[in-house]
Amino acid sequence: EVTIFQPGTVEEIHHDNSYASPSPILWNGRVFAHFGTYGTACLDVETGKILWKNNDYHIKHDGGPGSSPVLFEGKLILTYDGADAQYVVALDAMTGKEVWKRTRSAPFRENPITHRAFATPLLTQHESGWQLISPAADQCHAYNPANGEELWHVRYVGFSTVPCPVADANRAYLCTGFFKPEMISVALDGKGDVTESHVAWHAKGPIPDTPSPLLFEGKLYTVSNTGIAACHDAESGERAWVKRVGGNYSASPMAIGGRVLLCSEEGVTHIIDPADNPPKLKSNKIDGAIKATPAVLDSDLLLRTENALYRICGANRDK
Repeated sequence: EVTIFQPGTVEEIHHDNSYASPSPILWNGRVFAHFGTYGTACLDVETGKILWKNNDYHIKHDGGPGSSPVLFEGKLILTYDGADAQYVVALDAMTGKEVWKRTRSAPFRENPITHRAFATPLLTQHESGWQLISPAADQCHAYNPANGEELWHVRYVGFSTVPCPVADANRAYLCTGFFKPEMISVALDGKGDVTESHVAWHAKGPIPDTPSPLLFEGKLYTVSNTGIAACHDAESGERAWVKRVGGNYSASPMAIGGRVLLCSEEGVTHIIDPADNPPKLKSNKIDGAIKATPAVLDSDLLLRTENALYRICGANRDK
């Protein structure tokens, strides 16, 4: 156990949040831990020795930190979308020194509470090069992750954005915000403000506030916070099906073994066969609440509850 930061004061957090919600990154014998306004640090994986710390960037989260860092070609990219300031910054992963910083370029509303967002950006490769798809309040930006150059941005109505975007070779798919969210499709080949030119479709209805969408075999799978699952065609945005699965959801849908997995806060897991329309659920119950999206190790599933960490081998997933 290593103490990295000891802030004198901390802001109040949302009841579903913590002071350590951003996920760490392992790379090249190092672990990167990000705590939002409270600082970022790099530690040696084997010894726990602190290799560098950076607490130069401060915002008012008004709910606690949420966005996780991403790593690109030796740069640790951090997102700060607070009530008082909104920007993305890249640090040298070896030293913790700033490489580039980019302020959000589109306008915000007057009320500072509507300036906040908590989403983790997505790195995706387009034929024109790498793009960092970075959702914010009322807007989403695509940056060149190498130098922070803004490639394009799209405007929408929505703040406190939590879901991560997903993308295929040509489009990004975004959930817009926490209240009355929509899901939109944006072409990746635009320049500047693409709101009127590159948005292919909008989808309303049971769009999630918190869980991220899953893009799998040309379909977008979502589950709302209140347990309504849906499937949309990624090309057209048309909804293939919608089904109330019950429960409450923070964890995102995921694909494993050719199936779609949903995990509720009540500890209920559902497996959906993408070939079924309408979907037929295979369900199980485990002890403890599930709020974290599971991870995959080889062909096995790592599932964390409030009480335990489970490893479920591939042969047992459909049982």
